[in-house]
Amino acid sequence: MPTCSAVGCENRTSSGVKFFRIPAGSHPFKKNRRHLWLQALKREDWDNAAAVKEARICSAHFISVQSDEELPPVSRSEYDNLHLKLQEDYINLQQECFKLRIENDSLKQKLNQSKLTYCNVKSNFRQLLFFTGLTSIIFEWLIEKLSSELSHHSLPLEDQLLMVLMKLRLGLSNLDLAYRFNVANSTVVGV
Repeated sequence: MPTCSAVGCENRTSSGVKFFRIPAGSHPFKKNRRHLWLQALKREDWDNAAAVKEARICSAHFISVQSDEELPPVSRSEYDNLHLKLQEDYINLQQECFKLRIENDSLKQKLNQSKLTYCNVKSNFRQLLFFTGLTSIIFEWLIEKLSSELSHHSLPLEDQLLMVLMKLRLGLSNLDLAYRFNVANSTVVGV
């Protein structure tokens, strides 16, 4: 009457559990499977092939018992430990992902603020006056007057006017304006 070869297990065929042979075969998949089973059994006293050939493992040491080919080479306790570790890793990854999204949003906001646009300049009276020589009231009046006259462009009308006024007042080159507004040089030329 065969007994289970797992260390510390005393199950026998009479105890109502199924028994399975350790996988054998020359195919790399079967060799790997055999290696995983032997590794999971942790039997250091198995040096000869005959002992392994006659060994049986009972179904109490597996997650599911469907057929000999579908048995995983891990014990239930190892499965439970692995499952807990995977759950912890999943939670940690979710938290890290959440932190990275917040950081990404913050960096996008900083990038938008670092671009020179009318929206970023209009709230600073001195900055707008330095760049254009105009107050925000006069600047917005000009926008209102020009909105029906100018064709649509890839840049908002406010940014186009800011760019033109900066070029006239400060004598900036097209390339300098392209860097400041974070656009291509050809976009500046088109304004």
